[in-house]
Amino acid sequence: MRFKGIMVPLVTPLSGPDRLDREGLSALLEHVVAGEVNGVFIIGTTGEGPNLSYRLRHEMIRESARILRGRVPLFAAITDTSLVEAVSLARTAAESGCAAVAFAAPYYFPLDEEELHQYCLKVSAQLPLPGMLYNMPAMSKIGFPVEMVRRLMEEPRLVGIKDSGGDLDYYARLCAVGREREDWTTLIGPEAMLIESVRLGGDGGVNGGANVWPGLFTAAYAAAIEGDPRECAPLQEQIERFGAIYEAGCGSRRYVATTKHALKCLSLCDDQMTDAFPLLPIDCREAIRSVLEEMGLMPHGGLALQG
Repeated sequence: MRFKGIMVPLVTPLSGPDRLDREGLSALLEHVVAGEVNGVFIIGTTGEGPNLSYRLRHEMIRESARILRGRVPLFAAITDTSLVEAVSLARTAAESGCAAVAFAAPYYFPLDEEELHQYCLKVSAQLPLPGMLYNMPAMSKIGFPVEMVRRLMEEPRLVGIKDSGGDLDYYARLCAVGREREDWTTLIGPEAMLIESVRLGGDGGVNGGANVWPGLFTAAYAAAIEGDPRECAPLQEQIERFGAIYEAGCGSRRYVATTKHALKCLSLCDDQMTDAFPLLPIDCREAIRSVLEEMGLMPHGGLALQG
């Protein structure tokens, strides 16, 4: 399997700190499917995965799979400090029909490079599904060096990497290494880098803004594949303008909380966060709504953000 296109890192709609909003989840999934995303990635960073109870993580996998009914590939993050719990999530993902799972380095106790390499081998040996590496050094304290990725590409159960580190030089080297295996996928997280990442040889993006405006990111990916700067430039400008919503947040909740509130503005789901984070202040919420209004994204009588 080689994934190409836009995979949306879905927020986890909540109706309480530990209660899944099933109605909101259904509305959000229908929204992104209508926006022609190429896949859905759940319980990762944007999905507040590490802050969800294990019960809720398993429920999110099963319910997302039930709603999607195989219309687009579903990927589940299984990152955890416990290998046993990570594998348990992978088994639920397999039973639910997910296409693959993804995992970052276990956080809290920092690993050195050789320890991380051995950990990845332990995970891959127990996976019931193909696995993707998840490079998120800001959260996990250590990233995946390019040479380690090359070594891990020898493991047939590992099929790609999602990079959220924000270093395009590193990403270019990942792409170069990835070409050594024709079934290896290389995806980028930071959405403002999507178009440039495709030029460097990347396969697509896992872009949080696609929760709100999926059509923008699928159009940007298509334009990047064509390589026409006249098409890419205005789409890049729109992505950067849209990114102003993130400036309304602060700290580690910056991207998740602002995305959730934008979705609330569109009546897709509530902006309830897990207990670790409070709601955004009123002035931040007003700033997000202003950005949506200035870009003409506030729908009149229905959703208008797919195209």
